[in-house]
Amino acid sequence: MTVTLASCELLDWDSEFFGVPVARANVPALDRDSAAEIDGWCMERGVRCLYLLLDADDEDSAAAADAHGYRLVDVRLTLRHDLDGVPEADPEAPIRQAEPRDLGALRELAARSHRDSRFYHDHGFPRERCDSLYATWIDDAVRDPDRWVGVREVAGTAVGYEVVRPLDAARIAMMEILAVDESHRREGIGRNLLWAGLRWGRSCGAIAVETATQERSRVSFETHLALGFACTRREAWRHKWFGR
Repeated sequence: MTVTLASCELLDWDSEFFGVPVARANVPALDRDSAAEIDGWCMERGVRCLYLLLDADDEDSAAAADAHGYRLVDVRLTLRHDLDGVPEADPEAPIRQAEPRDLGALRELAARSHRDSRFYHDHGFPRERCDSLYATWIDDAVRDPDRWVGVREVAGTAVGYEVVRPLDAARIAMMEILAVDESHRREGIGRNLLWAGLRWGRSCGAIAVETATQERSRVSFETHLALGFACTRREAWRHKWFGR
């Protein structure tokens, strides 16, 4: 397999945020030759961390990745809901649009809610930067007029949120992240937020909604399945560090 310049990209936002050059290899599979080419591309540009996403069932690519120093950090499950049978809003569990006044509570919630994600399972990234990553994510989402951020409030405080991106060219909306405060889990808030996100997508003309979760997050996965999502892809995130 030949690796072209388009197969690898420097990630400006990640590099600035983590303080080291970060890149991603966009290849469908990996073998000895392509791994060597990617290494050369990274070393020429001083890349410190490289992301690679592969089919989780591709055993040949997994063997090549292991042999060339890529560490498995996450198995990502892509889930899809085709927006049939989405119920109307539940008046007993209202979900509202986030407001600037929510940012303090939402940032604190985000900073402690996504520790199943791949960044926390790569010790190359300081834990406090991982916390800040998700706090920044929710902050940016609330300030973005094109994204929908649904909030569940209890006693005047936001205790759960969900972020949904606008429709793409195929009329699919993407659910980015969802979190529920630990003290309010098992109260159905996650399900309320998911239903609200599906309804928002349908109101915007989406034909389907997609999201991704970690295979290690069994509760999240099972909750999505119970609401009618189906798993369409299973992929493995691998990271490789250079100069360590």
